[in-house]
Amino acid sequence: MPKLFDKTYFNAEVFEKYVDTIERERTNELLNSSAIVERADLKTRMDEQVGGNIIVTPIAGILSGDADNYDGQTDIKSDSTNTFYQKRVVIGRAHSWTEKDFVFDITGGHDPMRTVANQLLDWWADLKQDSLLAIIEGIFSMTGGENKKFVDTHTYKEDVFGQVTLNNALQQAFGSRKKSFAAAIMNSAVSTQLENLNLIQYAKYTDSRGIERPLQLANLNGRPIIIDDSLPVSKEGEYTTYIFGQGAFEYTKAGAKVPYETDRNPMKNGGEDTLYTRDRFCFAPRGISFTESSMVSLSPTDEELKKGANWEVVKNEDGAFPLKQIPIARVITKLGADKAVSTTPSGTI
Repeated sequence: MPKLFDKTYFNAEVFEKYVDTIERERTNELLNSSAIVERADLKTRMDEQVGGNIIVTPIAGILSGDADNYDGQTDIKSDSTNTFYQKRVVIGRAHSWTEKDFVFDITGGHDPMRTVANQLLDWWADLKQDSLLAIIEGIFSMTGGENKKFVDTHTYKEDVFGQVTLNNALQQAFGSRKKSFAAAIMNSAVSTQLENLNLIQYAKYTDSRGIERPLQLANLNGRPIIIDDSLPVSKEGEYTTYIFGQGAFEYTKAGAKVPYETDRNPMKNGGEDTLYTRDRFCFAPRGISFTESSMVSLSPTDEELKKGANWEVVKNEDGAFPLKQIPIARVITKLGADKAVSTTPSGTI
């Protein structure tokens, strides 16, 4: 019978090499959507770490002012541009994996460290999307003044997610700017309900074996929908779907001095290798600043990113950033009476 050593199964009598790994549950399409735009030009400022992990960037306002009558006797009045300043925080993450030489020896040459290396980019993608979702949760936890007004006007509630729910939510939050829609991300229970109504279709891909498989990317009335079960589900059975316009977040890869390195300890456990990885990155939601009001260290944890006190609508002496130009919204719905969910979603709160 197969036995277990250090989380690895092996057959003491006849061992067959591993040829598969567990299929990934997430594909993180949100990171690749047009809701995310890269700001590589900010990397230098983040590398310098002037003022720690916080940087401030300007957002140019829209020109305004009434025209003066040009009649040879009326003075021309002058206005100035309305500039906002946004605070961004750099997120730092690191981890390591250690594997024993003995695993290689007893599995007929299976190298777990190679498995780690092959999956490392996917691991980072999972982590970054989790941090992005934590930021979104924090944004919708803001309170007071324009912050509450944003949360209220960018939250659309309906009993059940139906054919026109997405369109109505876009109109409420973005108004005439709804045409800039980039993607929505929802729980699979909500997407299944829509699928049962023949309202969505899934994109497909062909894997390395030539087998056609469905992606977690769908279309609702021609609009891209991403499926992710890490989204919030309340104890009352309310499902949250997030909606994003183009450029909802600006992403900067700040990087680390030593992003990857290995270490070897030939004595411990008969010999073992460790792979270390580090990275620093920034997701800046358009029109919303990081306040750093509730942060223990220079890098916020995901739990700190979820705190509404750490976020606020950008403002200046003339007022707040136009809310309809913040291309982030959410839809809160329940499942229909014919849709009973027997499993607990991973995003339950």
